Amino acid sequence: MFLRVLIMLVVIGIAMHTASYGLWALRQGNRRGAYGSFALAGAAVLAPVLVWITAS
Repeated sequence: MFLRVLIMLVVIGIAMHTASYGLWALRQGNRRGAYGSFALAGAAVLAPVLVWITAS
């Protein structure tokens, strides 16, 4: 259980870093890159959660 929580914290940290790049890209006027970064960050968090739910 502790390992799963630790892994999710690392994944969320990586997703937050990716989302912060998306926010920076949005402020620079790069909407397409920003939306792609937000989608990537969401998928990075959603994939382990779905595997965790279906494996239980």
